[in-house]
Amino acid sequence: MANKLDDLTFTEIAGATPDPDLGEPNAPEWQVNLDLTWIFGDFTVNYGFNYFSKTERFSAVRRAKADYVDPQYWYYSARATHDLQARWKVNDIAVIYGGVNNFTDQQPEIQDYNYPVSPRGREYYVGVTARF
Repeated sequence: MANKLDDLTFTEIAGATPDPDLGEPNAPEWQVNLDLTWIFGDFTVNYGFNYFSKTERFSAVRRAKADYVDPQYWYYSARATHDLQARWKVNDIAVIYGGVNNFTDQQPEIQDYNYPVSPRGREYYVGVTARF
């Protein structure tokens, strides 16, 4: 699934100058989500990909102030994370699974501990589900 945001404009009060929010944080122009699943008998592998394009870190008003921040920090870079999970159905009662989220270990942006990705970076997990 992919989407392209063409326009996201707000007018806070009647007669005010419209505020184009395209590209600002939480409003990237492009977003892509992809999930691929391969099933072979009792074994399943899933790959997930998530992407969004670069977005503004600071509003245009703040960027207009020359001493506010260095221009190299005006934008968040694009985010692309990759997740992988494997599951094995042991029998009708138990399933064993494990995986890694953000396996390329994309790190958060400088000065933002949790944007555009988690501060934990790469995460591993394992588990068991059972029906009784």
